[in-house]
Parts: sequence; structure tokens; C-alpha cells
Amino acid sequence: MERKSPSDIIPSIINSLKQGEQTLTQLSNSSKINRVTVSQYISAFEKGGIVEVKNDGREKLISLKNSDDTYFSLPIREQEKKVMHTIYALIRKYCNEAYGKNPAKTHVYKIIYEVMKEKNLNLPVGWYQHGPCSVLIYSGNEESEIKLDYEILIKEKSEQYCKLEPIDLQKEVYKKYDNKLYKFKEDIISGKEIDPLELLKLVPKETLDLVTDFARATMLLGWEKTRSIFFSSLWKYISLVNFKESLRTYYGDEIEEYLKDKIEEKKQEAEEQLDQVIFGYTDAKYSRDELYQRWVKQKK
Repeated sequence: MERKSPSDIIPSIINSLKQGEQTLTQLSNSSKINRVTVSQYISAFEKGGIVEVKNDGREKLISLKNSDDTYFSLPIREQEKKVMHTIYALIRKYCNEAYGKNPAKTHVYKIIYEVMKEKNLNLPVGWYQHGPCSVLIYSGNEESEIKLDYEILIKEKSEQYCKLEPIDLQKEVYKKYDNKLYKFKEDIISGKEIDPLELLKLVPKETLDLVTDFARATMLLGWEKTRSIFFSSLWKYISLVNFKESLRTYYGDEIEEYLKDKIEEKKQEAEEQLDQVIFGYTDAKYSRDELYQRWVKQKK
């Protein structure tokens, strides 16, 4: 089998396990990595809560852990889950004490992001569609599982942010962190006629090709024709790529494999919507041009 670097080994094993439960021998064959190396990585993955290993007679059956409590079934190490469950429980406690109400997910995710930043914690919290978003889904039923030495900070942040409405809190966080991409998104929501080329300076590099096509279409058709595309599909694609990049500190390069298929799906949805609008416009403009109509039929 060919020699692989650690940066290649992890995606190879994860991709193989996405095909379903496998033995060590099967996983070695499908990933093209020797059995001893696979066994070493699986032991580390099991300790980190990424895979589940079951004994079946002489064989060990290995599978990716299903994470129903996380977005995109992303894995989280058990220790970080305990920390995050405890933070969630404390936010709920102090929000109720201060305002007599449970926090919304927006409150919880923004507060845990603030706590993570101030205490320099490595937790799976990144920027997604509406700003800071935790990979671990807040259910409202979490209990404190461990003792935290920064409970006073959680109390202060809960009292500061739970009094705000979710939309106002989003804008407050965008302003605090001077996030120009999310401010741009808010300008589009508000109906401002802004230069679409400015978007190219703000989005992740991975999205530039599609965003360039969107900017050209907006310059041709105007925001009234493309604004709905931005929010129905393009922003979902841009923000998911942004989410991936902001989670790289926690997941490393493995995040590429975890989100690759979902990102491609969102990209295709945005491309299809943009194509429909552009073809609709050109079909109307050149409806009497026989040469153009023949070309459109061939392309379709």
C-alpha cells in the first residue's frame, strides 16, 4: 500500500467509514492504509468520540458516530460536550433569573461565542447564517455536568444579551466584531441598492466563482431580480463555507471532508437558481432572435 501522510490518512479513513460499518481489515483495504496504522487512528478517534467500536466475535466493527444533537452530524469530543451542556444550562438559569424567560438559540449561541473568545476556549462554535452558531444544538433541556471557574462571566453575558431581541442581538454582534460580510448581508435585507462587486471582497475565496456570476447578474438585472436568489440559496452556500472555515480551529482539515458534500449541494442549488433567472431574462429579451433560441434549446 502507498505511504500516506497524516493529513491524507484522516480523510481516507473518514471517507471509507462514510460508506458504512467496517472491520479493521475492510477499512484497511478500502482506505488503502495498512492495518496497524488504521488501528492506531481508530483508537484515537474512539477516545475523541468520533467513531464507535463494537466487538463482534473476533472482529471489531467500526462506524462513524451518529450525532443527532449536532448540526450536519459533526462529531464533538465528550469533554467539550460536557462543557457546552453546562454553559447552556447556566445561560438558561441566569436568563430566567434576570428576565423570567428561556433564551432563544440566538442568545445561547452568541453568548457561548463570547465566553469562548474571552476565555480562549477551543469549542466548535463558528459563524453561520445568522452569525455565531454552535455545532452542538441547544435543546433547552441541558443540565450542568461539570464545575466551571468562569460562571460569573456566563452570568454577566446572559444578563447583557438575553434582554435583547434576537434580531437586535445579531446586529449588535456584527457591529462588535466589525464583520463586514454580515453587515453587507444586513444591508441587502434592508433593501439598500449596494454595489454587488463589494461582495467579492468579503466572501470566502472558495465561493468567488459563483459570487462573481451573481454580481454580474445583479449588475445586469438589478437587485429586485436577484435579491431573492441571494437569500434563498446563495447566502446558504456562502455562510456554510464560512462556517466550515471558522470551525477549522477545532476540527482541523477534517472539516473539509465532513462538510464537502453538503457544501456542493448548496452550491448546485444556488447555481441552478441563478441560471433560471438569467435564462428567463435573456429568453424574454431575445425572444424573437431565432439564432439565440436555437442556442438555448441546444444548451438545455
